[in-house]
Amino acid sequence: MGVKKYKISEQPPAQLREPVALYNSYHADFQSPLAIAMKAAMGLRSRALNDLEFLSGLSKQAVARFLHVTSRSLNRYLEEDRVLDAAKSETLLKLIALYRKGTDVFGSKETFNQWLGAPAMGIGNLIPFDLMETSSGIDIIDEELDRIAFGDVL
Repeated sequence: MGVKKYKISEQPPAQLREPVALYNSYHADFQSPLAIAMKAAMGLRSRALNDLEFLSGLSKQAVARFLHVTSRSLNRYLEEDRVLDAAKSETLLKLIALYRKGTDVFGSKETFNQWLGAPAMGIGNLIPFDLMETSSGIDIIDEELDRIAFGDVL
């Protein structure tokens, strides 16, 4: 996989809630793979896209890339306040959960984003951001975060 640039959002979308409260609003939805599957099947409201941007610091273009849509499509989803399909909802939930864990492990979303953008020895020197385009890739990053959190790094 080639190194790709993932632009970090210049300014997060306006949010009325603090990150902890926002994470807590999703907490029950990503407690287990079954919880993620059930919530994803129901679909998330498109405003979850803004929540991910805010919590991650990622640009709309990066979020669009991870969901395999264009930025224009994301804007349309938000304007129309759509319910997202199961696949996009699952990816969003997994990414929100990943950012919660990554922020806990690294202490800030900025430090976590730096780690995501550099080759990671524990995953074969691949760039974690490149893996975030698939559900399996998100799982691999999640497992690596567990290893880092418990001091089991190569």
